[in-house]
Order: sequence, then structure tokens, then C-alpha cells
Amino acid sequence: MKTVNFPKISVVIPNYNDSETLPSCLEAVLASDYPDFEVIVVDDKSTDNSVEIIKKYKVKLVEHSKNRRQGAARNTGVSVANGDIILFIDGDVCVYKDTIKKIVGIFLKKEDVSAIVGLPDKKCVYKNLPSIHFNRRVHFNYLRLPEHINIIYGTVSAVKKNVFLRVGGFNENITGVEDVEIGYRLVSGGYKIFHSKDLLVLHLRFIGFWDILKNDFNRTVDRVKLLFGRKHVKKVISEKRFVSSPLYQLLSPFVAFFFFFSLPLFLFWKFLIFLPVFGFFTFLFLNWNYLAFNFKEEGLFFSIRLFCFMLFDMLIVFFALICGCVLFIKGEKY
Repeated sequence: MKTVNFPKISVVIPNYNDSETLPSCLEAVLASDYPDFEVIVVDDKSTDNSVEIIKKYKVKLVEHSKNRRQGAARNTGVSVANGDIILFIDGDVCVYKDTIKKIVGIFLKKEDVSAIVGLPDKKCVYKNLPSIHFNRRVHFNYLRLPEHINIIYGTVSAVKKNVFLRVGGFNENITGVEDVEIGYRLVSGGYKIFHSKDLLVLHLRFIGFWDILKNDFNRTVDRVKLLFGRKHVKKVISEKRFVSSPLYQLLSPFVAFFFFFSLPLFLFWKFLIFLPVFGFFTFLFLNWNYLAFNFKEEGLFFSIRLFCFMLFDMLIVFFALICGCVLFIKGEKY
């Protein structure tokens, strides 16, 4: 029976070719232990059999006539939503039975909060190193964020519908950082974003070696354009983080480049061995806590492989930083 204690929730799920994970996603959210919610799936012109799968479930399906990306799909979902609170999750995310109940409980307890952000569980369905690293570094970094933050995490976040509409929804002209950008607008508009470390979801994201390198490159380029476009350099210095990336992660690309750059110098001039050694141990020092976190979960061999992978990944990120700066200078900014 509906009461004032149970505001209606609209779960908005953007979908683009998520046919492999959609059944698990939809079954999980439909099993939620909450009395009044609806599920809206916006298909962004998928080329797989996603639509056929979606039609098998008791959800509201909205189809785009052309691919418009995640921000637009989420905006479309909100436009047909009947709920007072919008819960955004992706098509590769499984909520737990009490996820919606937890969100409502926070909103009822903290009336001044306009949005809530969760985080992925440290558990990973896929056992390859890139997938574990992709998921767990987000978990690790978000655990260290303060209670009130200035970003939205598109994988799992909830926003009061009236506030979402008031700030204009997601910016459909940008990609890759649209969830971060709306978070900035929410906070600059005087709205509070609460980060709940108890609000966990299972992220069913499989990502391969080259995929994660491509993802990190593109994400870094987008974030650089956002960083300088919004003039947030001073804010990064004061907060010692950018978006969810802490100081150790911001410094790691420069140290990785120093390490790889010093290796050929050592090959020609043996007395310069201290340069790559310094770079190696500095990188190890910066990432020690994250590596130790993974050591507890996966063991020594995994952590050694992860360290080697991170060195190379951060080298790619270094070049992405340069690329982002060049594009910003040329006039591309968010």
C-alpha cells in the first residue's frame, strides 16, 4: 500500500547493445524490495537483439530513431518518468534487492540532499585482469571520496526529478563526461550530492586489454577538456583529486612516462640506472595502497601483473593528457 513514506521511483536505464547483460540487469532491478517503482529502458538504436530482450520484461521501452549517446538516452527516460526520484543505472549493472530502499531512506533522512551517488562492488564477475582493474579502481577511489561530492557517477546515481529538470538534465553536446558535468552544475546551483559508501551495485562490465587502454585514453582526453574548459585547476590542487581520481592517480602518468623515457638512457649510459630505478619505485610508492588492496583480494601474482599493466596504462594516459591539452588549445572544450 502506497504511503507518503514511499515516493515513486523511476529507474532509467540507457541501452546500447547491452544484450549480454540486460537480462541480469532487468531481473535484478525488477526483484527490488520496494513497493512503488517503474523501470524505463531507453534503447539508443541498438544493432543487436536488445529490443527483443527488453520486450520480454515488464518495463517501459522507449526507442531512439538514431544513436544519440547516453546523456540523451537518460534525458529521454526522464521525460517519460512518473517518479519523484530518478535512479540511473547502466544496462550492465545489477542492483541489490534493497538498493532502491536504501536510496529512499537516504533522501528521507537527509532532506537537503538532491542527489545520491553509489559505487560498484569490489566483486567482479569476470576474472581477467583488465575487467577486475577497471571495476576495482573505481570502487577503491570512491571509497576515499568525502560524504559530499561534486560529481555524478552514471553507473549508479539517483536525483530528485524536479532538481534534474531545473538544471536542464544531461548536456547532450558532450560525451564521456556528461555525468561529471551535470554534477558540477548541480553543486554550482546550490544542490547537495551525497556519496553513500553503502550503496553498492554489481558492475557486469567485461573489458579487454586494448579496450581498457582505449577507454582510459578517451576518458582522459575528455576530462582534460572539461578541466581547462571549466577552469577547475585550482579546485583540483585544493581537493587533491579530479573527478574521482586521487592525487596518486593524477601523478602516475608523469612518473610512468619518466620511467619509460629513462630506460633507453640507461641502455646507452649505464651510470644513469638510478633514473629508471627512481621512476619504478616512485610509481610503486604512489600506487602502493591500491596494489595492497588488490593483493588482499587476488594475491601476489595478480598484483605483480597489475603493477606492470598500470605502468603501461599510465603511459598511454600521459599521451592522452597531451592530446587533451592540444585539443583544448585548438578550441575543443566542455
